[in-house]
Amino acid sequence: MRARGRALDVFECVQIDVAGQMLTVQQSCVDQTSERILDAGAVGLNLEDNAGSPADLAERIAAARTAAERRGVNLFINARTDIVLHRTHPPDHYVEESLARAKIYQDAGADGFFVPDIRSPEHIEAITKGTSLPVNVLAMPEVPDVAELRKRGVRRLSIGGRLAEVAYAAARRACAELLEAGTYSSFYPADITYAKMNKFFTK
Repeated sequence: MRARGRALDVFECVQIDVAGQMLTVQQSCVDQTSERILDAGAVGLNLEDNAGSPADLAERIAAARTAAERRGVNLFINARTDIVLHRTHPPDHYVEESLARAKIYQDAGADGFFVPDIRSPEHIEAITKGTSLPVNVLAMPEVPDVAELRKRGVRRLSIGGRLAEVAYAAARRACAELLEAGTYSSFYPADITYAKMNKFFTK
């Protein structure tokens, strides 16, 4: 319920569609959890296989789809495979295994396919050409830029926690300067003011 409350806070502050992410929800809880997320206002869900059995994720996708249909929501389900991220298969099997899972997840009701940590342009293009699902990749070192990804058929780019990491790195550098050198040039000029930051969290 706390997660649902946080989701409501987000939905009340933005005017764009919001997707929820269910990473480790048990099979028996997918139906109920999906309904709670939908009731909070989500129109999309990310479900991952954690590089495990594709049949398990297929069951969760089907359960989420059923929950959405009961609520009358045209839910976008993004199925994520972690076989590349967790290195469970050799690189020369990335495409074959990814496409096999894409087919299973599409048949179960998925609307999109996410392969985080796939970096080779050739692999990316082979996956986009091998499935009719819109393909999603993760921004990583060696991943082509947006223009190249578009040419390769990618429809969605995720950045994960990268923006937060960039922000924390900047804060760390500023703190290190203050503590070690006793100066604070890193603090100014600020690209964003306190007042502007507050506006981001209001309607």
